[in-house]
Parts: sequence; C-alpha cells; structure tokens
Amino acid sequence: MKFNRFHTTALCSPTRAAMLTGRNHHSVGMAAITEIATAFPGTTSARPPSAAPVAEVLKLNGYNTACFGKWHQLPVWEGCVWSV
Repeated sequence: MKFNRFHTTALCSPTRAAMLTGRNHHSVGMAAITEIATAFPGTTSARPPSAAPVAEVLKLNGYNTACFGKWHQLPVWEGCVWSV
C-alpha cells in the first residue's frame, strides 16, 4: 500500500484513525483523542459504519487481519474491547 498526500495531525488518535480508514479524521469522528470526545459532529470518537477500516475491507475479501499494540480508537464510554 502506498499513501499519497497523507497528512498527520498533532494527535495520535486522529492520525491513526485517518491512516486506518483512508479518510479525513473529522469524517470518522476522531477530531481529538478519545478521552475528550463530545457529542458534536466529527468529535464523537465513534467511527461510523460507513467508514470501514482498510483491515475490515481486506477481511471481507478473504484476507486475515490482526492488530497488535496501541489501538486507542474507541470512545471512553465503550470501554476496552479486545477482539479482532
């Protein structure tokens, strides 16, 4: 995979969300780190179902995927979910 014109933010969670989905961090609800999520559009830290991560698209096409290490992609109210 080759990223062309990928821009980072000053925070890890929004940058990671953009990299994992290939979309702008606001469009996947990750305007800031998950601990300061709000109800405003683009800041909920809850990825909409329409913004599937690249790994999910690959999995639906027969690939095996996994994630190891720091994730930090769930809203605080969802707690910690450890499933792949």
